Amino acid sequence: MGGGNVLFLSGNWQQWSEFSDNQLIIDTDAGNRPVTLDRDWDDTWAVAVGFGNVDYYEGWSVGVAYESSPADDDVRTIDFPVEENWKFSLAHGRRNESGRGWSLGATLQVFGDAKVDQTSQRVRFAGEFDDFYVLFVGATLVF
Repeated sequence: MGGGNVLFLSGNWQQWSEFSDNQLIIDTDAGNRPVTLDRDWDDTWAVAVGFGNVDYYEGWSVGVAYESSPADDDVRTIDFPVEENWKFSLAHGRRNESGRGWSLGATLQVFGDAKVDQTSQRVRFAGEFDDFYVLFVGATLVF
């Protein structure tokens, strides 16, 4: 049991630009017509820091993470209105001498206010999606 506290650091890079070209098949009277849409997605980067016990079932753990947006405001579309996001995590666990234990944890993910200004088929959609939040809650038992 025990094991001490540790500082966790993480960073990553995701190549969203590799998936920027999306091919659609449009069914017309003349047959199927393939169309390729370039989403102009950017690669994203993320960083995270956390602090907690090496043994997950002993004490508190906290963390925060940030991820950049794969789409700039001028190319964002309403079918995928993603923006940068933040994650805030907190967990607590206990274990007894026999090895039995439990833990509870939660992560709040906060997505930014995605601005959209899109014109398609001569119709303009301009506005902003409000910030939205997702709460993940988990629990474990060890026996």
